[in-house]
Amino acid sequence: MPENSFGDLNPEAMSDDMFSAIFGSDEPSETEAEQEKPAKRIMAPASDKTSVLRNVPTVIVKIARLEFPDAKNNTDAVVAYLCCFCPGIMENNSLREMLTVDQKELIRSHPESSYTTTANRLLQLKKKMDKLSSEHQLLQVVTLYTLYDRLGLRESSFAVDSLNGVDLEDNGRFLEFVEQMEAAAKALKARKAARDGRPLDF
Repeated sequence: MPENSFGDLNPEAMSDDMFSAIFGSDEPSETEAEQEKPAKRIMAPASDKTSVLRNVPTVIVKIARLEFPDAKNNTDAVVAYLCCFCPGIMENNSLREMLTVDQKELIRSHPESSYTTTANRLLQLKKKMDKLSSEHQLLQVVTLYTLYDRLGLRESSFAVDSLNGVDLEDNGRFLEFVEQMEAAAKALKARKAARDGRPLDF
C-alpha cells in the first residue's frame, strides 16, 4: 500500500470520524444549526389596540422595572414608565381606554409622573378658581351695596321706579372711566408678571 503524506492512512480507507477530524465536517455544528433555525413567529394581536414588539432593549425593561417594582409583568412596567415620563402621552384621551386596571393603578400611584403632575396642577387651579369666585362675589356685593347707597335707595321715600330715569353711563363718561381702569389693570398685571416671573408651582 503506497504511503501518502498522512503516513500509512489511505483517505479512501478512513473512517468518517477520522476524516472529519482532519478535513472538517460539512455538517453544520449545533450552534450553526441553531442559528439557521427560522425565527419563531410571534402571532399578531387580535385587537388593533395592542401591539407585539420584538428586540426591545433589555435595559429599557430593567429601568421600567426599577421604577415600577410592583408591576406584575414587563409590559405593565414599560407602559407605566412611558405614560409617566413621556410628555404628551397622557394627553391622548383614547389612551386611557386602552390601559388595563393594573396599568392605571401603577400610573396613578406613582409619586412623580405626568399624570400626578397634571392632577396636582388641576387641583391648584380649582383652589385658585374657588378663591377668585369667592372674592368676586364679595366685590359684587360691596359694589352693589355702594351703588344702592349712592343712588339713595336706602331712603324710605325713594321710589324704585325712579331708577328708570337714572343715567348710569353718565353720558358715556363712566364707560370711558371703566375702559381706562381695565387698561390700567392689564398694565399692572404685566408689570407684576415681569417682576415676579413664573410661579414655582407652575
